[in-house]
Amino acid sequence: NLQQMIASLNSKLMQEQHKNAQLNAILDAPRMSEGDILRMKQQEAELHGCIAKLMVNEESSEASLTCHVCLRIYSSPVTCVPCGHNYCAECLQGKGHCVQCGRGKSVTNYPNELLEEIASKHIFRKQVLSALRDMTSKKN
Repeated sequence: NLQQMIASLNSKLMQEQHKNAQLNAILDAPRMSEGDILRMKQQEAELHGCIAKLMVNEESSEASLTCHVCLRIYSSPVTCVPCGHNYCAECLQGKGHCVQCGRGKSVTNYPNELLEEIASKHIFRKQVLSALRDMTSKKN
């Protein structure tokens, strides 16, 4: 009975020694220095500043990608010929004239695939920048 108790205690002692060794390994692991932490925080602040500048740039170009009828980013944009004004296809549906030029001028509307691509890329960039801004703004 005594030998069983000794064997059980030896087993528990070995388990505890193993746990102790694991904890010591964690404590001995390399850590970041204060300087490393400071540099990381500075880099994070610089990244946040760059993201903010890019966001301002995207927002400033938004006016040239906005339909004058619905005031949203172009969706399936069309160009009125001969005047060259652009609108969403849906916004000009059923109209035979340019909204900006007025009713006196008859126009033909042509799909503007290049403007559609630019507008969709603009939306994508804004979404990505917004997600990056949110990630860099989170405080852990």
